Amino acid sequence: MGIHGETCYLLLHDHATERLDGVCRQSKAPPIAWLKKWLMKNVKDHVKDPCVFMDQGGELYRSKAIRDLFEKEFGYKIQVTGTGAILKTGLLKALTKRWTRQSGRC
Repeated sequence: MGIHGETCYLLLHDHATERLDGVCRQSKAPPIAWLKKWLMKNVKDHVKDPCVFMDQGGELYRSKAIRDLFEKEFGYKIQVTGTGAILKTGLLKALTKRWTRQSGRC
């Protein structure tokens, strides 16, 4: 648990820029406002065929509001990864360690 009661986090990896960004959260409620702000700041118009990867068993993918944000408001295609996909899980663990070291968060 984080110092402010955080119990989970959202980690974004921008493949185009290799940038990691994230936020610690006190609940697993969909962080719609935070994601919308991030997308408005970071999405570039020149990127063709933007897509986002989500775990099919995850809270974000199950949220219609999150899917609508990416697909309808920002034109992203959602790619679903299999629950517990070893390749994606390994990448996620490595990225999480890197983000935690760099940011000192959570």
